[in-house]
Amino acid sequence: MAVNASTRYSLFRLLLILLVAGIAYYLLLSPLKRWLASLSGPAKKLLAAAVLLFILLVAGGGFNVLTGLVIGLLAVLPRILPVILRYLPQLESLLRVVLKTRQEGGAQQRTQHTYGSANSSKTMSEAEAYEVLGLQPTADEKEIIDAHRRLMQKNHPDRGGSDYLAAKINLAKKILLKR
Repeated sequence: MAVNASTRYSLFRLLLILLVAGIAYYLLLSPLKRWLASLSGPAKKLLAAAVLLFILLVAGGGFNVLTGLVIGLLAVLPRILPVILRYLPQLESLLRVVLKTRQEGGAQQRTQHTYGSANSSKTMSEAEAYEVLGLQPTADEKEIIDAHRRLMQKNHPDRGGSDYLAAKINLAKKILLKR
């Protein structure tokens, strides 16, 4: 029975994978057991799925595709990361406001999502207005206007943003400029 080169290569690759997995298992056994014991049920399932996917990609030759995607992401990341980090405080404050509103208001807040519903100064404190715009209480008028413009460009309803968030951003600007 003759074994062709392709079959030998596949067997060699499978043996190499098993050898590396075995060595990693014995070297990392005790730290890995402690770490796995600290994981919850869904996290264990996610980890198991990731490991199984990795093994299948390596064994099936699809690892090259995954490697290409990771290298492509690493090539683009230096250009994207500064933009993400620049807007992170504003995005974080908006997320906090949205989550806080959902927890407090429930159905009542969801029914009042039009522009006018958030347009009274009784619904937002000055501290919350600073939080919505992602500013410090020491911000001047120019910083308030710039933060408002930046957030409205991202969250305007005409560009797919939420009416409620746009109203909150406008209300925050209105409250802070009146002070």
